[in-house]
Amino acid sequence: MELLAPLIIAVVVIAAFLLYLSRTAKRLRQIKIEMDKDWSDIELLLKERQDELPRLIQTCRSYMVNDEKTLELVRVTRAQSTGAVTLQEKAQAAAAMNEAIERLLAVASRYPDLQKNSAFGQIQARVCEIEERIAERRDLYNSDVCRFNARLKAFPSSIPARIAKIQPRPPFIPGNGTPL
Repeated sequence: MELLAPLIIAVVVIAAFLLYLSRTAKRLRQIKIEMDKDWSDIELLLKERQDELPRLIQTCRSYMVNDEKTLELVRVTRAQSTGAVTLQEKAQAAAAMNEAIERLLAVASRYPDLQKNSAFGQIQARVCEIEERIAERRDLYNSDVCRFNARLKAFPSSIPARIAKIQPRPPFIPGNGTPL
């Protein structure tokens, strides 16, 4: 009888620890699902932006005859971004695309007739709206990544993470290290 009490206590402690590890693993899976959803939203928005660019270029082309290089930069950057596969490549492509669009819009501001064009105004507003939504989603994604990566390093979350061979995720940051 004397040996039974410590045995019961040991079983209860082990069961509680296993339950805690199970809940920790479940929370890691939940954060991973949130990250995947956030990333999926970002990819969808990046695609939406890609789809708007041919219309933007077409609208600008007839007004920006002397600035073909600017239009070509947007076209080339768009083509390169479609080939991006990894998160890092997509982040770099998104940063390059942001720069190309900003440059195009800056050059377009020098053309008063283009600025008066209602189609240009609508496309510009749509692209800016998409950019804002990308920034919001990027912030959510990066927040989830930080939380996930911190949990992977912290005890006891590190135990199920090591068992499942879960790797940390990189944040969505362009090549120069600043948020998009």
